[in-house]
Amino acid sequence: SLIALALAGCDRAAAPDPAADPVETAPPSNAAAGEPAANEAAGPGAAPAALVLSPAGYDTIRIGASPTEAEGYALTDDGSYEESCRIYSSDRLANVYAIVEDGRVMRLSAFHRPDADAASLRTDRGIGVGSTEAEVRAAYSPLREQPHHYVGPPAKDLYFGGSEQEPGLRFEIGEDGKVSALHAGLMPVLGYVEGCS
Repeated sequence: SLIALALAGCDRAAAPDPAADPVETAPPSNAAAGEPAANEAAGPGAAPAALVLSPAGYDTIRIGASPTEAEGYALTDDGSYEESCRIYSSDRLANVYAIVEDGRVMRLSAFHRPDADAASLRTDRGIGVGSTEAEVRAAYSPLREQPHHYVGPPAKDLYFGGSEQEPGLRFEIGEDGKVSALHAGLMPVLGYVEGCS
């Protein structure tokens, strides 16, 4: 069913405006499994042995750069989307994928699947999949709140920054009050609902 949901995103819809429309993301069909690289974290509260996800990207996977510049990750295109927008993943990063538009990484997403361990990427303020909404709000301000696209309250999306020029973060809060997915990137891709749309 995840594959069908992801492929439904192939029909590109108008990109949502985080100030007006609710947005949410379902994991696309090529979510990869594997172990993330370890390195020094930056910022208070961050996990000490993990690379950190920032609005600008993760390690050598940089927002706005070509996926070929992601040295050490061998990002692979799953080939299931339209020509101008593709989904890439790396077997070094569990439950993480990149959205590439016109040859540039525009968003990096970490999510949790019931059949797999939660993604281990965390922000420089220690927030990752499984963090509580209260932890997100304590770490980031101001936040823009939008209703969750598929799930009713208390589920929601929280945006920290993010425009067409400056990358930001998006935290998907589930019904349990915890982060179910974490995204970094540029608008409008930061707000895409399903894969490339």
